[in-house]
Amino acid sequence: MTAVDDVPVLVNTHAGSYASRLPVGESAVSSWVDEAPFVVRVSAGDMFNEARRLIDAGHMRVAVVGGDGTLSSVLPAFLESGAELVALPGGTLNHFCRDIGVSQNPDDWNGLLHSRCTKRVDVGSVNGHYFLNNASIGLYPKLVRLRDQLDGDRLLGSKRLATAWAVIRLWSMTRRSMKLQWRVCDGDSSHHGSMRTHVAVVSNNSYASEPMAPTSRSKLDEGRLTMYAPETLRLSSVLKLAEAALSAELDACADLVTANGRKMTLDLGRKRIRLSLDGELMILDNPLVFEIYENGLPVVISDTAQGI
Repeated sequence: MTAVDDVPVLVNTHAGSYASRLPVGESAVSSWVDEAPFVVRVSAGDMFNEARRLIDAGHMRVAVVGGDGTLSSVLPAFLESGAELVALPGGTLNHFCRDIGVSQNPDDWNGLLHSRCTKRVDVGSVNGHYFLNNASIGLYPKLVRLRDQLDGDRLLGSKRLATAWAVIRLWSMTRRSMKLQWRVCDGDSSHHGSMRTHVAVVSNNSYASEPMAPTSRSKLDEGRLTMYAPETLRLSSVLKLAEAALSAELDACADLVTANGRKMTLDLGRKRIRLSLDGELMILDNPLVFEIYENGLPVVISDTAQGI
């Protein structure tokens, strides 16, 4: 590992909190970045190449400031090299940073750069694309696209407000469910099923509470993929999604089908599938083949981090 003063801080200048339209209170992220001794600022599309360049230059610990999508975009560079990732929350929701116990307060980040504690966590993949949190199909990718349109057009001024409004808009716009066939493999055993649903989420390890508006996982090293899919999506459930987007308070999701294992295949019976991968939209070929890379990513954690 390089000396602490040489730890580069790679910043996605288009991430939610670091963008030029910083919400009140989040300008502290920008101030911390401005004072860091070794900062590399790049656009979202250049994050992976810059991370790989820094690692190839001998920096085996690299800090990345951005949201969940930003962190996922640089994963191949860390997985291929074994370099340590210092994940710093500079996006909108920052689920992964919260799950590994990273403080939201930039005043604590200097200590994290100096931390001697590391933890190897699991990484999920779908059709060769890596993710830290989850992949979603059905209603959720549509929600993300509508949310980004609302927020991008500055109609609401906040991704949380835009998410809540997008949920309600989507419920009024679509009632059509999708046919989902799934198969889960776990060592020598396997099981499968078929259902109709509006949304399915496959997560890297299991969520502690509501998976349809996920915010926390108690473990990131159990080597498990978990699928969540509601057999029905009532208006009350949709309104809970909207509430969770605003308050992050979670409620139980009724009629929920779950399955977990080390490998999983989802088939929607169509040629191409739109999905959200750690909050970023993409289109992949059907079927979706999920795998888990156990203990694949070394992350730097604080001395007081517990439970991951």
